[in-house]
Amino acid sequence: MIILLGRFWKRATWQGGVAALASAAIVSLVVIFVPGQAKFWARPIIPATLAGLIAEVVVSLLTPPNKRSFQEVAAAMTRERLAIDGKNQTEFGEDGVE
Repeated sequence: MIILLGRFWKRATWQGGVAALASAAIVSLVVIFVPGQAKFWARPIIPATLAGLIAEVVVSLLTPPNKRSFQEVAAAMTRERLAIDGKNQTEFGEDGVE
């Protein structure tokens, strides 16, 4: 759910993604280790997913929107990766060995 919101909801922010990850993990642990919750839910997937979804939406709306589009971020990451690969190839040769 976190990845889908981050990819397709233009208002999603990285802070919302981190909040979703943290809240989903915490809710999962609560459901697993609190006896009453474990009996009611049986598995933590539904409450953890709902908590992550709510956390991502709320935190994303409370933080400033991203200034760069997904395509701009992807292009920057590709340039950085190529720069790293190019540096490794010139330092270590074509096979990556000194």
